[in-house]
Amino acid sequence: MLKLTGAVMIITSGSILGILQANKLKKRADSLETIISALALLKCDINYGRKDLQKAMRDLGKNLKADFFGRVADYMGDKGVKEAIKKALEEENECFLKSDKEPIRALGEVLGMTDAKNQSRAIDEAVIRLKKAKEEADENYKRLGKMYKSTGFLGGVLVAIVLM
Repeated sequence: MLKLTGAVMIITSGSILGILQANKLKKRADSLETIISALALLKCDINYGRKDLQKAMRDLGKNLKADFFGRVADYMGDKGVKEAIKKALEEENECFLKSDKEPIRALGEVLGMTDAKNQSRAIDEAVIRLKKAKEEADENYKRLGKMYKSTGFLGGVLVAIVLM
């Protein structure tokens, strides 16, 4: 009875590890989707709302629960937009890859430095690149997510069998 309980615990923990790994992939895709939505709203604020950039970033952080933009707004008080975005990206502990951060970093070069038309164009370019990254993240989740879940479960079964 004790061996069976141990085996169930090992299989369960292996399954949980696989699910956690798969969730990291899903979190990346969801985070990219949030950033894309936030950039669309930022573009509207720049083109039509004519809000102060720091206030627009703070509003995005609150409305979309996008902590990244809230941190950028906080850092903008001390530094320029470019440095604020750079610092916020360094602190970002989401599951972003370097290639996911690059369009946002490039956007920081333009925001607040050019007119609304050029800022809008830069946002469009960043959104296009982020959408490609999101498609890649979704594909990875579909492909690797199942593998991680299965591997976790089967790894747990293997360990349980070996220990019996």
